[in-house]
Amino acid sequence: MSAWHTECQSYFPDTERTILENSRRRADAVVEDWVTLQNRVVEFQYSPISRDEVDERKQDYLSENISIIWIIYGKDVEEIVMEQNIYLRFNV
Repeated sequence: MSAWHTECQSYFPDTERTILENSRRRADAVVEDWVTLQNRVVEFQYSPISRDEVDERKQDYLSENISIIWIIYGKDVEEIVMEQNIYLRFNV
């Protein structure tokens, strides 16, 4: 885990929690939505990640009706819009 990742997690009281039954996936942080009172997962992404891995995480959490907030480290960001989805490509 990078120093940036560790610092980001330090701002949240609920971190590294397994919230999916029968899964090894751990949320970097968990916050409660003030409107719906449901949990949201916060993912801090410093290193490169494949589109397949992003999709897997999304599907895993959405299967339990948990939405994800991504906080991504990067510079020189390129936005790619495809079929109602927005992808970000970073040159780090």
